[in-house]
Amino acid sequence: MPNYRFQFLLQMALEMCAELKSMGSSLVSIKEMKGTEALANLCACQDKVIQWLMIEMKNTAKEADASIDVLLEARKAQVASHVLDIAASVIMIISDINEAAETLGVGVSIDPVT
Repeated sequence: MPNYRFQFLLQMALEMCAELKSMGSSLVSIKEMKGTEALANLCACQDKVIQWLMIEMKNTAKEADASIDVLLEARKAQVASHVLDIAASVIMIISDINEAAETLGVGVSIDPVT
């Protein structure tokens, strides 16, 4: 997971902790009242909230992975472009050297293919 996502994930974790605290206090108050129906409702509500938070976390992780993939592909394209630019520059330099050698009458020629 990239560093720039840490703040967001930390915020989500803190929200989950806050939700857990509120669930705990609700559980304590229901146990004090000894209401089995209220306890069942609380459990259902808590399960729903936890599942929703987990779905949000998974979606965030998928988005982060997708953006990493996009950035890696863009980086590969940039590297390939730079390699082609360098190769073209080398070929032009070799061509200039060959022209200069020919102009000076030197019998040296560099083959850019090898």
